[in-house]
Amino acid sequence: MATINGNNWSNTLNGTSSADTIKGYGGNDTLNGNDGNDSLDGGTGNDSLLGGAGDDTLHGGSGSDVLNGGSGMDYADYSDSGAGVNVNLASGAASGGDAAGDTLSGVDGIYGSAYNDTLVGFDGSSTVPGDAYTNVFYAGAGNDYLDGAGGDDSLYGETGRDTIYGGSGNDLIDGGADNDLLYGGTGDDSIFGGTGNDTIHGGDGADYIDGGDGADVLYGDGGNDTIYGGAGNDYIVGGDGGDIYDGGTGSDTIVVDYGDTAVINGEEDADGSDRDTLILNGRARVIYDPNDPSGESGIIRWANGTTTTFSNIENVQVVPCFTPGTLIETNQGPVAVEELVVGMRVLTRDNGYQTIRWTGRRDLGRVELMLRPQLQPVRIRRDALGPSMPEADMIVSPQHRMLLTGPRAELLFGEAEVLAAALHLVGTPGVERLEVDRVSYLHLLFDSHEIILANGAWTESFQPGDLSLGSMDAPQRDELFSLFPALRKRAGDGSWETARLSLKRHEVRVLMAA
Repeated sequence: MATINGNNWSNTLNGTSSADTIKGYGGNDTLNGNDGNDSLDGGTGNDSLLGGAGDDTLHGGSGSDVLNGGSGMDYADYSDSGAGVNVNLASGAASGGDAAGDTLSGVDGIYGSAYNDTLVGFDGSSTVPGDAYTNVFYAGAGNDYLDGAGGDDSLYGETGRDTIYGGSGNDLIDGGADNDLLYGGTGDDSIFGGTGNDTIHGGDGADYIDGGDGADVLYGDGGNDTIYGGAGNDYIVGGDGGDIYDGGTGSDTIVVDYGDTAVINGEEDADGSDRDTLILNGRARVIYDPNDPSGESGIIRWANGTTTTFSNIENVQVVPCFTPGTLIETNQGPVAVEELVVGMRVLTRDNGYQTIRWTGRRDLGRVELMLRPQLQPVRIRRDALGPSMPEADMIVSPQHRMLLTGPRAELLFGEAEVLAAALHLVGTPGVERLEVDRVSYLHLLFDSHEIILANGAWTESFQPGDLSLGSMDAPQRDELFSLFPALRKRAGDGSWETARLSLKRHEVRVLMAA
């Protein structure tokens, strides 16, 4: 181990086989670390830093430097650069701040500056033959861009609003402080948001995601992910796979895709003030645990037979419903859905005119629709489902089901009349997803699930016992229970039968392909 100092001339300084500290100071120096874990500092001038074997740190300083780490886990250190640096370890090119004019090879890690850096790794293996190390980036302060490319990388954004891509491989990503945008890419990644309002995408693979403090937006994407919201009001979407969700503290929103065999824990704040919401993408039954007096736990039984378990969830949502302006056929003629009241009689396909027993409404604004884009409505244009079906454009919630009829339905499913969710019809001519700033959803309840006439097209009424009771806020649910006491026992047990066979997404596509 030696400490070797040059001067302001052009020096050639050679280290030992131990861990050396070598400083070139001024001039165009050549620093040779040889073996050992060396620290090489070129100072000013156009220097050549050769780390040799071992885990070395190369600090070129100002000037156009050549940094060659050799074998081992080697770092280029730009932490005291007076401006942001741009470094691509795959090409060896660098620019900006102290990196301007530098050429790098055999370098595996980077210490970034306190400014806005762009750091890009190599794809799976070092630029030095036999050096199998992967990238480790410490971005420092500033709003940085990090891309690990291939391999099992460790990427630390530290302070600043950073954007980090893990790429392929099993990566460790830590956003640090401030509002970060983090992408795991492929592989089984571990991603930590840190403090701030972060957006995290796990990508493919079995990822572990921890939002940390702040109001985070977390996407598991593909694979069996474990997602922890941490502190703050988080928005969590698991995606494909059997995921594990833990909302952490705060009032969180958790979105579960159809058939996800998830385990969900909303968590409880110490003072009990949190209000966690579970949103279900697809038809299912909500079965509350009769042994939980809080009414915040139970299972979701999906139509394909899989189940999702939840606990500490105050609100389960997705209510199939109409929007204002939809004309409902009554014994008084067509009436706008928002003008219908309890006691009015509505035409049904199976049972003539039936009395409305309850009406409900839910208003969604811009912020909620931005956080929950899956609640954006679906427009069904005039004649989209057949001549005068509907007679005028109608807008419904994505899970609202429409009646489809014809011999092809009977041939495929053994039923001449079937129900299809509006979301599953998107992509067929005349049916499209909208993006709106605000929407109001309204629903109608009868003594049984009915098929009613809306804008000249047959569609469903509100169906308790399927998903809808679990989709309501507690005050709405209590109001319904006061009107229909039997619903406390019947909700979720299948006793409120669906008026028609309800098709799955792939079945709708087969039917509409005719």
